[in-house]
Amino acid sequence: MKHYGVWIGPDVELPGSDVCFPPIENGLDYLCSVVDHLVKEGDEQVSARDLKYAVLHLQAAAEVLLKARLQREHWSLVFKNPGSAIRSKFESGDFESCTTPEAIARLRDVVGLPLKDKDMKALNSLAKSRNALQHYGLTASGPATEARAAEVLDFLTVFLVEQLLRTLNDDELDRLDKHYMGRIRAGLSEVRSFVTKRMNRLRSELDERSPRVIECPSCWQFALLVDGEANRCHFCSIDWCEKAAPRVALMEGGFKRTQTCPDCGVEALVRDVRTAFDPASPVDLCFNCSEEFEGLVECRGCPRLFHPNNRGEDTCDDCVDDNADYEMRNYYARITGEI
Repeated sequence: MKHYGVWIGPDVELPGSDVCFPPIENGLDYLCSVVDHLVKEGDEQVSARDLKYAVLHLQAAAEVLLKARLQREHWSLVFKNPGSAIRSKFESGDFESCTTPEAIARLRDVVGLPLKDKDMKALNSLAKSRNALQHYGLTASGPATEARAAEVLDFLTVFLVEQLLRTLNDDELDRLDKHYMGRIRAGLSEVRSFVTKRMNRLRSELDERSPRVIECPSCWQFALLVDGEANRCHFCSIDWCEKAAPRVALMEGGFKRTQTCPDCGVEALVRDVRTAFDPASPVDLCFNCSEEFEGLVECRGCPRLFHPNNRGEDTCDDCVDDNADYEMRNYYARITGEI
C-alpha cells in the first residue's frame, strides 16, 4: 500500500498474518487509521463516518500510548487499583486498567511529566467524545471535531518522540519510522493545514483586535464573535445565542457557568473567557448585551457580580441598602418599644 510517498504495511497487513501489536506499534497503527479518516485526496470532504472513526481510533491511540508510558515507569500503574496489582494478571491481560483521565493524572503526579493544561483538556475532551459515541451517540460540529482531533494528534506525535521512541534501538526506530511515523507526520501536516486555511479565510470576517472575538469552547479556535445576537463561531458555525445561555454553562467542554450581567440583568455573563486580542488576560463577557467587564467582584451578601466603588469592597449597593433598611427598622422598633 502506497501513502504519502512511503511504503507502509508491515507483516500485520499481509493476508493470513498473525495478530501482533505491541503497545507502541498498536498506538501507531491507530494513529495511521486516524490519518486515513481525516485526510482526503483533492477536494474530497471528510464525512461524518470518517470523523466518528477518527475520534474512536484517536482515543484508542491515546489510551494505548499513555499507558505504554505508565508501564515503562512500572507495570502496576496501568491497573485501576495499583495496590492490588498482580504480575500474572498483567502478563495475561486479565485486569481492569485505569481510565484515560486517571492515566493523565498519574503521568503528571506520579511520573512527573510536565503536561500542559491545554493538552490535558484536549485529551479529556476526546475521552468524553469517545464515551458518548460508544454509549449513547454523539452530535457535534464537523469542523470542531476535526480541529480538536488535530490538537490531540499533535500532542501524541510529540509525546511519542519524547517519551516512547527514545527507549527503542536504532533498528526498531527505523522500522517504525518507515512503516508509521512518516505517514503520521504527513497526515498531521494536512490536518493542521485544514485548520490554518480555514482560519485564514476568516480574517476578513473577524477583527482579531476586538475583545469580543474569543476562544470557542467547541473547536478551541479564536473565532467566536460575541455580538449579543447570534454569538456565532465562524470556524465551527455553532451559535451561542442568549437563549442558549443555560446550554453554554452545561455543555461538556463548554463554558464553566453563566452569571447575571451587572449591566443588562440577564443571566448570560461568562467569566474568564480568552480573547484573540490578549489570550493571556481573560475577561468577563455578556452574551446578551456583549459588554466586556474587568474587575467584577462577587457580592458576599448575594451571588450577584458588581463593580466595586472602592478597593476591597465586597458588598453590592443593593445589599448595603437592604442592610441599612434592616438596621433602621430595628432602631425604630427599639425606640418605640416594639422589640
